[in-house]
Amino acid sequence: IFFESNLAIRPRLLHSLIINMYGGNINGSLYGGSNITGNVYADVDINLYKGSVNSATSGVYGGGKGQNTTILSSTFIDTKTDTNSDLKINEIYGGSELGSVNNIGVTNINIDGGIIGNVYGGGKGNNNVSPNTDGNITVNMLNGDVNNIFGGNNIRGVIDTMSTVNVSGGVIGNVYGGSDGTLLANSGGNINNVGAVNTLVNISGGTIETAVYGGGKSAPTTGSSTVNVTGGTFAQLDANGYLVTGTTPAEVFGGGEAARVTTTNVNILAGANVYNVYGGSNKSGVVTTTNVNNTAGNILCNSYGGGKIAEAVTTNNNLNGTNYSYVLRDGETAYTT
Repeated sequence: IFFESNLAIRPRLLHSLIINMYGGNINGSLYGGSNITGNVYADVDINLYKGSVNSATSGVYGGGKGQNTTILSSTFIDTKTDTNSDLKINEIYGGSELGSVNNIGVTNINIDGGIIGNVYGGGKGNNNVSPNTDGNITVNMLNGDVNNIFGGNNIRGVIDTMSTVNVSGGVIGNVYGGSDGTLLANSGGNINNVGAVNTLVNISGGTIETAVYGGGKSAPTTGSSTVNVTGGTFAQLDANGYLVTGTTPAEVFGGGEAARVTTTNVNILAGANVYNVYGGSNKSGVVTTTNVNNTAGNILCNSYGGGKIAEAVTTNNNLNGTNYSYVLRDGETAYTT
């Protein structure tokens, strides 16, 4: 389904193209923009209340489908349901599938209920096309059940400014400030045109099941990533406050899962109760400089200046009133260079 428009006039922010989904099943995808080619000059506002867009390849896009489609204003996508099972979405994108979004606007996604596979603040590319998502991107997780949240793109794409992910409620598997970026742009192994310049992740509530990453999954963050933790649930605890046998606590990384970041900042603040904290990345991806600032929260296990397996060049692990078990300059199984 396309809300297609190739308007002859330019209302800019004066008009909005509004899509409301109150029920039914869409076996394909839902797009706020055009098909194949076309420009939309108004804001796109998609509200999802009930229904299903949940086939293996389906998605909801703020933008259009095709390399020659453009949204020249802002895109807004909101899920609004009190019963998660009433709304099932495979993937949500603030951007487009292959096209461009936000020459003069912003991208904003609010998840307030529903069962959702993946949420991307940016767009979806392929091996040949890197869609542009300009303007600031914000993803707000308020309620619902989401496998993965990305501030950036899927597969490939370009983000020119800031990606922000705010988590205050709901249940999330993984949170990434950056992009997925599963394709390599050249045979030399350097991933280009898939990441973000700067990322910001704020965790104030909700349940994190696996990990929080300031960076991307396999896409680089060319500037800085910042993770602020002031709340949230990172582990299943028994009545005595001990980790439930057989469960694994979620971890916090300033870097990516398998992605490089130039500079990382992890701030464990008042109200935070986290387990392992890493300034660097998880599996791979060198971080040039890491800064772990443990100012007033609780680190219930270890604080690492470096990564888990990935290396870091320069690490800084700063303590100021935080409760912790161990503080290490290096990573868990990797060393600073």
